Amino acid sequence: MPPYILFGLVLAAIYGTIFYIWQGQQLIDLVLYLLVALVGLAVGQLLGLTFAFDFVMIGPLYIVEGTVISWLSLFAARWLKITTENQPPI
Repeated sequence: MPPYILFGLVLAAIYGTIFYIWQGQQLIDLVLYLLVALVGLAVGQLLGLTFAFDFVMIGPLYIVEGTVISWLSLFAARWLKITTENQPPI
């Protein structure tokens, strides 16, 4: 496994864990936030590749794009989780 992939996985795990410590309530939230952070980092990487942004890169890993999209994804997941919890059952 190339080092930049491992670094991306560690970075996504750090983002998901920090968000869980800040906003999490149940253990399943940790799994959700880890997956969302990983998907967000991957989408940010794809956007960086597509639009050829190269602000801060570590090897072929687009750090800024991945970080921004990862955090936006985490906030969106939290927002969607809150709105579905507050709806009455059908």
